[in-house]
Amino acid sequence: MENLGDLFKRHVGSGKLAAIDLLDPENPEEVTYDDLDSRADAVARGLVGRGLGLGDRVAILAQNRIEFMEVIFGALRAGCVPVPINFKLAPEAIHSIIRDADVRHVFMEAGTSSVVPDDVPRTDFDEDYPAFMDPGSFSTVEVSEKQVSMQLYTAGTTGRPKGVLLTHGGQGWATRALVAARRLTFDDRILISAPFFHKNALVAIKTAMLPGACLLIMPRFGARDSIKAIARQKCTMVTGVPTMMYMML
Repeated sequence: MENLGDLFKRHVGSGKLAAIDLLDPENPEEVTYDDLDSRADAVARGLVGRGLGLGDRVAILAQNRIEFMEVIFGALRAGCVPVPINFKLAPEAIHSIIRDADVRHVFMEAGTSSVVPDDVPRTDFDEDYPAFMDPGSFSTVEVSEKQVSMQLYTAGTTGRPKGVLLTHGGQGWATRALVAARRLTFDDRILISAPFFHKNALVAIKTAMLPGACLLIMPRFGARDSIKAIARQKCTMVTGVPTMMYMML
């Protein structure tokens, strides 16, 4: 069973772009598959060096950015379970999710520190993330088909947010099926502006990485900004929820 953390391994060495981070739209950050691979390994080594491993939950509390992807794939390689959290939730809801998932470490960005419980270790993307990473090669942890790969939380519209367990086997099958159905290839350029903590964006990330496509990462959705990015970056696919498409139209 392939660990989802190695989903894009076959494209390492190709020199192709894996992503273009538009966090600063005037100065896009281009990241190759080689870059993403080495950064994911550095995250995995950083987690293992701090005593984290198989089954440990690692939360991500941030807007869309390349570091979000690095942590997802690095945590998976270490056998950890990424827990993307909606940073727009009320502090008590975020606390509840962190406790419910028994999160062992939180990756966050400036402005979200106050909503993380004091007793949970954290790494700020904007301050101490480089110091967390441990550069070097890493041997990806072997997993079983039914092993949990991610733990997502529902919106909580009928009560408290509920954890949903996604397996390596199930997500691997779904990714391959969607790539085939959407006929995605390494030539595609896919815009993502839906929040990475949402299933829509997480699916798009995986289905882009498998065939070696290039992701265009917007920190947040804006109808006009999305239209500009589609034109400037020559996107071949746009992902999002119906409301976003309606706003762009």
